[in-house]
Amino acid sequence: MKIKQIATTKESVFMIDEHQGLWRADLDRVLGVKVTPIGNPYSWLKVAGGYWHAVAINTDGTLCEVGGEVTPIESVSYWTQIACGNWHTVSIKADKTLWGIGHNNYGQIGGYSEDKTILTQIESTADWVQVACGGFHTVALKQDGTLWGLGSNGYSQIAGTGNKGTLTQIGTSNDWVQVSCGAYHTVAIKSDRTLWGLGFNYYGQIGGTGDKNELTQIGIDGDWSHVSCGFWHTVAIKSDGTAWGIGRNDHHPIRYEETRRTLSPIDNKTNWVQSVCTENSTVLLNTDGEVHIIRLELESW
Repeated sequence: MKIKQIATTKESVFMIDEHQGLWRADLDRVLGVKVTPIGNPYSWLKVAGGYWHAVAINTDGTLCEVGGEVTPIESVSYWTQIACGNWHTVSIKADKTLWGIGHNNYGQIGGYSEDKTILTQIESTADWVQVACGGFHTVALKQDGTLWGLGSNGYSQIAGTGNKGTLTQIGTSNDWVQVSCGAYHTVAIKSDRTLWGLGFNYYGQIGGTGDKNELTQIGIDGDWSHVSCGFWHTVAIKSDGTAWGIGRNDHHPIRYEETRRTLSPIDNKTNWVQSVCTENSTVLLNTDGEVHIIRLELESW
């Protein structure tokens, strides 16, 4: 089975294979890894995971919850992008509009109103190309390369001070190409392939010491191709296929014995293409379609 895309929740890894099948691996340290198919005979395009839930887009563009039984979230199709936070989900339609559902206690899906039980449009603009969700905040990328956020901002993970109930631009740059969110931090890649972060930094997950209230470059390299954030750590992949980690390391999600405040190579392999991070683990996908999980050592299945 060759895997094409991965996502994680607190306790599971979700995988889409080359034939568009969806699989879940429930990680049990005692019983080992149990891989089970989900939602046959559906075919799947994308999957995303939050702390407790997972959502996927099937090949007809329908958005479904897939953590247990496959449950369509709404009959409307043509969804193209999804991201999940602790208890909220944000999606992009084919028309590039942004929609959210779930908890809204910090305004993470717009306003400071009640939770949303149906997908609700987040403002009226129609130029969104990527979205990422943190614990209680949301960051989205526009097609003009600008970065915008809303929701919890207690550690300046959206920059400045105070929670944001409306989409607020993060910085002034217009050359962002990818973004990822941790529990209370945000990391993004620019078109020049430099890596930048802001927000909570107690464990050095965005480099050095002290929280960052504006986007700050992480390291000096300019060859990053992918980034993902866990609760308290960050993993990025370079254009040469190497994977690097930074931040909290109690459970060894970046494979070292101690917390790292500078980006450090996870291993000596050069074929990584995607990483996803949970609270205590990192999951990596390589060019051969193999999935590996990092605790203290590199495990694969």
